[in-house]
This record gives sequence, C-alpha cells and structure tokens, in this order.
Amino acid sequence: MSEQPIEFRELIYDREPAGIICKRYPQAVIVDASDYIHVGRFECHIPGVTAEDFYPFAIKEGFAFLCLGFQLLLMGKDGKGQEQCRKWKEEADA
Repeated sequence: MSEQPIEFRELIYDREPAGIICKRYPQAVIVDASDYIHVGRFECHIPGVTAEDFYPFAIKEGFAFLCLGFQLLLMGKDGKGQEQCRKWKEEADA
C-alpha cells in the first residue's frame, strides 16, 4: 500500500493571511471559498506541510484564530487539542 503525500489543508476566514502564507510556503495553493455569508474565506492547500509546521507559523503571524481547524482543536472537549495549541504557542514564542 502506498503512502499518501502529506498536504496540509485549512479553511481561513479572512483574505489577508493569503499573502503571508504564500510568502512562507510558495507551494501553497489558495482557492477562494467565499459564499454569500463568508466573503473573503479561502481554502489553503500546502503540499509537504503538516499542522505541526503550519500552526506555530500561523500563531506567530497572528492569524491562527482565523483558521477553522485551529478553532476546532481549541473546542475539543478532551483537552488534547488545547494542550497541543499551547505547545504550538510556546514554539511560536521561542
């Protein structure tokens, strides 16, 4: 069985971070995901990147809270997501 290539995917609710993401990850693919309710929303696909790579960067750049996946981690009831986010925050602050 062949392994699937790593590709980070995220839904981001503001258009502004798109340029920051593309500067850091030139391989990023940005796809408009706006609808009649969420104007400026986009989907981001980044081959070769994991959440462990992306979220500390997003925290440091100040747009992690615009990321749906990050928000869902924070809302997890088991506390594991919050703990992981704290670790990423520490990494971003280092």
